[in-house]
Amino acid sequence: MTGRTKAKWQKRCERLAFAALGPFMLFVVAPLALYWGNVGEIQFDLSAVAWPVAGIVVAGTAGIFLILSALAWHPVPERLATGLVVGAAAAIWLQSQIFVWDFGPLDGRGINWADWSPHMWLERAACVSVFGATLWLCWRPKSALLLMRCLFLLGGLSLATAFATSPGRPVRADSRENMDAILQFHPASNVVVILLDSIQSDVFEAVASEYPDEVEFLDGFTFYRNTMSAYPTTRPNEPHILTGQAYRNERPFHDYQHDAYQTFHLKTAYEALGYEARLLGTSAPGAVLVTDVLEHFSFSDVAHWRQFIDFGLFRAAPTAAKHKVYNDGDWLVAFWGRKNYPPDHYGRDVRFLELFEKQATVEPTRAKGRFTMFWFLLSHPPPRVDEQLLYNAKLSGTSGCIRQTRGALRLVRRMLAKLEHLGVRDAAEIVVMSDHGTLTVQPLAASGQTSDVPWNARSSALALLLNKKPFARGALRTNEAPLINSDLACLLGLKSAHLDEEGFRAATNGLRRLRSYYFYQWKHENWRDNGMPPMEEYVVDGHVYDGDAWRQTGRHHVRTR
Repeated sequence: MTGRTKAKWQKRCERLAFAALGPFMLFVVAPLALYWGNVGEIQFDLSAVAWPVAGIVVAGTAGIFLILSALAWHPVPERLATGLVVGAAAAIWLQSQIFVWDFGPLDGRGINWADWSPHMWLERAACVSVFGATLWLCWRPKSALLLMRCLFLLGGLSLATAFATSPGRPVRADSRENMDAILQFHPASNVVVILLDSIQSDVFEAVASEYPDEVEFLDGFTFYRNTMSAYPTTRPNEPHILTGQAYRNERPFHDYQHDAYQTFHLKTAYEALGYEARLLGTSAPGAVLVTDVLEHFSFSDVAHWRQFIDFGLFRAAPTAAKHKVYNDGDWLVAFWGRKNYPPDHYGRDVRFLELFEKQATVEPTRAKGRFTMFWFLLSHPPPRVDEQLLYNAKLSGTSGCIRQTRGALRLVRRMLAKLEHLGVRDAAEIVVMSDHGTLTVQPLAASGQTSDVPWNARSSALALLLNKKPFARGALRTNEAPLINSDLACLLGLKSAHLDEEGFRAATNGLRRLRSYYFYQWKHENWRDNGMPPMEEYVVDGHVYDGDAWRQTGRHHVRTR
């Protein structure tokens, strides 16, 4: 190879490196930084996106390379194009790694972008400076090469840092057999728990009062109207419901979870009784994810790579343009792949419902029975799904919450109709419940004084609990027993020294029961903490709807580092 030919190939390699810089930052560094930083809330593995994203990076690199090659006929357009390419890559890195603002949970809630105006001006000033500096530096070929290498290094260091600080990996299903079994029922003995995240008990009452025909399917059910949760959000309520053991910031949360599930776990308790036990949609040990089940049955049209690309675009976009990508949960790229389904977890739950209606079966088994728990997020605020299970971004407030609750009950109605069709509903024990209230809708059935108790503490405590015993018949009944949703195991008749059996017996026998509630102000970043925010303890001596029954204990549970 002559020196001239060698120089040409070297130039082409450099041009290729320049061309790859932007796609690398936009489709690898930016989305991976968001992915690894929020991996506990993401329900797909990188293996599901690797090849499509690699193809996009290759295609983007090839396109930019061709443009740079076409402009190589003269130094001026070539250097200008190189400066723009490097400037864009530098701006993407700056925006995705430095200008990372906390917008709260990206769960469909509207963001008041006007509040971020100062940040927008800061970003504009920084981007103008970055482009000016890169254009000036790229006028000198050696400086351009050095800058390109530095940016690749910065991108690599950003990935290494994000990976090193990541809390772990997405929760994955423990076996494909479990995904099959989640849709299988025992011919004669079933226990079915359907948990609707954030359904508020008095909102359910409002639906039952205003739309009585929509709750007629609850034949044989008892509504435990005086049920409360122990916490305002899902994270501690989940293990509390499944294990019966409370958390008070006395030790690291992960240690509490591990020990609680080892001591008592609904799933293992039923397995010890000779049942086959399955959990769907929780992070508890042995659970499977809705996304995994949908993919296992080839019932999902959600391409995870679209979500991954949205992650990168959102992270890399200036704040002034982020609303175009986020679109209040109806993400820019993912939107084009979801057909007529609602976005995000709303759509996943609707797809699962359709899968359930088509694929649920009765399977002969040597097991004594089957225990199945479904944990759905469709009902979680903000309200985005109406009573027909159709997406509606305009829902808001109490009316929106009522309509979404009607949609969640429609999901339950259709699932129970399928169990009826299979011939197993009548003999089954069925629980419909929530982990907590809304935190966003003021109590609708409040009474008494409320001045010393935050209204969102009271609303978030209003957990739904409905129960049908085997072969129970009759119109929906109401029971005022002072229960806690962690009484689930006792309600199902399970026995353990780690359960509050005495409190449950007292409650169901009409005796007094003091119930504790731990209120805190939750922020999105608390998901990464190995503990909970400072908890303010209340006790409820009476009906959870009655503000006079609430009092502060003066105890504050703060996690010590």
